[in-house]
Amino acid sequence: MSIVWRVSAPSDTVWFMQRGSSSGGFVRALIALLAFLPWISPSLAQTPDGGPAHVHLGPVRFYADLTPGEQTATVVSSGRGRAEFSLDRATLTFSWNVSVERVTSRTLSVSVNGPQRPGTNAGVQIDLAPRGLAPTLRGSAVLTEAQLDYLLAGRMYVNVRSARYPDGELRGQIQRVPLTAEQMAAIPLPSPPAAKEIGTSKGAGKNGAAGKSQATKTLGYVIANWDNAIYETRFMDECPEGPAIGNDELWWRGLARADKDRLTDKGLVQPVDRRFVSVFRGPQGEDVCWNPTLVKDPPLRTVKGKVAYGFDLDGRSDGKSTPKSCAHENFVSVRGERGVDNQMYRLLGCHYGWRRNGVLDTFGNEERRNSGRGVILMEITGVTDERNSPNVQVGFYRALDPYQIDSAGRILPWASYRVDINNGKPRYGAVARGRIENGVLKTEPLDLKLPFYSNSAYAELDLKEMRLELDLTLGKDNKVRGLIGGYYDFDKWWEYMLKLEFLIATGDWSCPALYTAARELADGHPDPETGECTSISSAFRMDALPAFVIHERAASAAGAVR
Repeated sequence: MSIVWRVSAPSDTVWFMQRGSSSGGFVRALIALLAFLPWISPSLAQTPDGGPAHVHLGPVRFYADLTPGEQTATVVSSGRGRAEFSLDRATLTFSWNVSVERVTSRTLSVSVNGPQRPGTNAGVQIDLAPRGLAPTLRGSAVLTEAQLDYLLAGRMYVNVRSARYPDGELRGQIQRVPLTAEQMAAIPLPSPPAAKEIGTSKGAGKNGAAGKSQATKTLGYVIANWDNAIYETRFMDECPEGPAIGNDELWWRGLARADKDRLTDKGLVQPVDRRFVSVFRGPQGEDVCWNPTLVKDPPLRTVKGKVAYGFDLDGRSDGKSTPKSCAHENFVSVRGERGVDNQMYRLLGCHYGWRRNGVLDTFGNEERRNSGRGVILMEITGVTDERNSPNVQVGFYRALDPYQIDSAGRILPWASYRVDINNGKPRYGAVARGRIENGVLKTEPLDLKLPFYSNSAYAELDLKEMRLELDLTLGKDNKVRGLIGGYYDFDKWWEYMLKLEFLIATGDWSCPALYTAARELADGHPDPETGECTSISSAFRMDALPAFVIHERAASAAGAVR
């Protein structure tokens, strides 16, 4: 049985087209646009990297409990039902077993609908009774990649329509059956890296013999993209309980039935529009983002996997506390290195907005490109050989100039950018020591502060003990790629999150649950009085293009020498 994924513009899109250029302004238009784009094509957000499928774990299992209370409008019924699903990891064959009883009238259809969250309606994705209705429905269909993405993101639900309630009498959001402890233990870890000699003779010494002065060069770059480093497996096994539950769902489920009908117009008001109501769910109507401790939400679903991007920031692989870190569980890197610290990934990795098909990082990069705000330059000096240089300096600066782009909107390589100078010194500037080994730049730890613009918000990126690994080999797109890690100052990070509150429905997070979990997971720089850690280990993937970095007072250009 073939399945056609029908995509129609949700009401968010209509809202955007009708009101995007009116008094609501840019911010409201952006909210609608961010909510709409994932519906069009997941590939618009980030290019999927596949990730391990873990076929040996067996099928991924899901279920939905069907009740009248899950419908967006009031339904008076004693009906109930249960749907159980099995997803084959190798073929994407989606099998089901559905039973329904005591509906008020003749059943019209049983289907999987989506993509949508509780409290709002969506169209049919899969007919669960293609051969006709029966007390128990069994069947299967092969999912498309889009359907798989929204299933894993918790955006699919089962809808039972009846003659009395043609829009739906019973409904249930499809939820993942958590992986067992045995299954989690069976997920393989990357093998430790083989011991190898660093800084081989390949290419070394070609600029002169030992003991003689060597000519040096400077490499300049402009950072194009900056994303939270989220390690993802194909079937989201790192989040065995499923995706994190967002503010809108918690708000909707906490309402009385009459309030659900009134405040959502029986499901017609979309989450992006009711965000202006849903965040005010404190005991006295307080904003729960600005007052995250007033409400106790269910514990945040965090990453339970063992693999992550990042670095060993505290020098311990056993997770025990040190003078600069609190006790925490370590990860294994994708290269098999032990002791990786990346609690930010543990915190954000199960949130739809920060994953491959989310839009928060993607649109942050797009905004910086289009607005020209927060352009960051990187300059490597003292390079004797681009494959192996034992002593280099790596500077990070803010640019005065916007990105130089071509007619297609792509950032141009080898463009010139001036460093932002204030009172004779770079306004934002920090220089780390580093080395180049086999074409990879590696820096020593450095406290780094940079301006950060993203999603119509500004905050200061404050990374303590930052380090960078950057592969200096140019890709076909003229970019170099690398990984940045460090301890993100908690207060600076939360300040940024507060400024993103208007995207809470798009990113789908709960401020109280996120704040509580972040405080618990913070693992860097204990407060000497309370012992509470004040920063959280983080990692970011970045790419950059060759550029000429101009220090105007020095009247010289540091350049992309290629």
